[in-house]
Amino acid sequence: MLLTVLCQLSPLLQHYMQKQNYSPPYIKRHVQLLNFIIVRAPILDWDTFEDIIRWFENESYTERYLKDVKMVLFNIEFFHEHGCFPGNGTIKRELLYQTPSLGSLDMIYLQEHLDELISYMNEHDYSESCIRRLKFVANRIIVLSRTIEWNSYQEILTWYSSQNHEYFYMKGIRGVLGILEAFHNRNEMPTNRGTQNTLCPVFSNYSILNPNFRYLVDLSIELSLKRGLKASTINSLKAVVSTFFVSMQKAGASQLENISPVMINSYLAPYIEKKSGRGIVSRLRTFFDTILPFYTESTRILNTLPILHYGRKNVQYLTEVESSAFRDALRDPDNGLTYKCRAIGTILFYTGIRRSDVVNLTFDSVDLKRGIIRIHQQKTGQYLELPLLPVVGNAIYDYCVNERPICEETYLFVGTYAPHRKNDVNAVVHAIESIMKVANIRQNQGDRQGSHIFRHRAATEMMSNNTSPAVVSHTLGHSSPDSLDPYLHADKVHLRECALSISEYPLAEEVFEHV
Repeated sequence: MLLTVLCQLSPLLQHYMQKQNYSPPYIKRHVQLLNFIIVRAPILDWDTFEDIIRWFENESYTERYLKDVKMVLFNIEFFHEHGCFPGNGTIKRELLYQTPSLGSLDMIYLQEHLDELISYMNEHDYSESCIRRLKFVANRIIVLSRTIEWNSYQEILTWYSSQNHEYFYMKGIRGVLGILEAFHNRNEMPTNRGTQNTLCPVFSNYSILNPNFRYLVDLSIELSLKRGLKASTINSLKAVVSTFFVSMQKAGASQLENISPVMINSYLAPYIEKKSGRGIVSRLRTFFDTILPFYTESTRILNTLPILHYGRKNVQYLTEVESSAFRDALRDPDNGLTYKCRAIGTILFYTGIRRSDVVNLTFDSVDLKRGIIRIHQQKTGQYLELPLLPVVGNAIYDYCVNERPICEETYLFVGTYAPHRKNDVNAVVHAIESIMKVANIRQNQGDRQGSHIFRHRAATEMMSNNTSPAVVSHTLGHSSPDSLDPYLHADKVHLRECALSISEYPLAEEVFEHV
């Protein structure tokens, strides 16, 4: 009997979900599970939905997967009995009427003006999934406000938090409620400027330091500014030290004299085996060295910090074959790469600039008339001008004309969907991975795909053509000539010239079989 019902239900369920504008992945999950049950039902002798749930509970599925299965089964059973999903039909019927909210938060206003917000988001390139989620949440809280007393959006967020939803679901809810709160209370539309979501306050570790530790951090900032350190370096130092002191506070220390070796070792233990441990310890040493003239207690803590040694791995440089394949992928217009991927990949391949500088390029950075690219380097803080090669200029032009969204943002590379904020370095990572996948290079686990390999390529190409080290160093934007030293190890052309001949020391061929 159950099998007959499910077979008849499958096309109806799919049609209903499509008509209700559920997302394709959500529809796929329901249809796949329903088809799985139809195939297994006659074999496993399932007669009720309870039988199906018990079978899944007895299998070795993860708790998360089992929770998802139960949710989908509940929807399917509810659809079988009522012809709709739980809450879906009810919400639509309730929205036909305007009913005062139980609390002081006037949801009739949101009900009357929600279409204005939806229209704005449609016109400004917000994704369908984002709009669909916002509309669903808005309609739900409008209806629920008639039975639940809500006086603010913070109370709505608190109610959602009490429903035991998973972290990532709640992260999306916070974003949606933040947009609704700004629109409802202040008539603010979502913008590209990243206005702070009042429901997602950002608290830094620095803000919760006690006066003693905060004074030390402020002192180090003041001294670092006098030394001429960059703002990004100081901010990084401030973040690491603040996190360290917050941990010490939680362990019971209120000043430097209270910090024990046990506290320090307990804090650093999780990082010691990781590469990040070296950076954390290095920044802590810099901090305590800075305040040492004013606080001699720093000496004791410096002596407690571990000395970490990390070996340097051999860099997996781009070979000539890989470079050729990468270049061909950039030139092929039919391989499915986006214009943004091509532009980012072309800039990296032909200029060798850092990925942090790629994402910080603005329209003013590209001077088409003079044929140059101006860069304010994020790492060194120095300005750099490079020739704008035609291939680079064309790639940037193609992206701007054919793919870049029209928005107020002045940064060159922005998000595809609204809000069109500046891309971060993850966009560069994605571009490199996409191009290498199309080029069929570096696809094995552990293969290096970082953007730094293009700096190595640019350096070795110039050095192999006998370019002056000073010119190479300037082109790469180094603040010190010594920064070029690591790249010299990759200059195979000139390294071979320095190699000694072993012709006078003949070796058997077998020696080279294992090289």
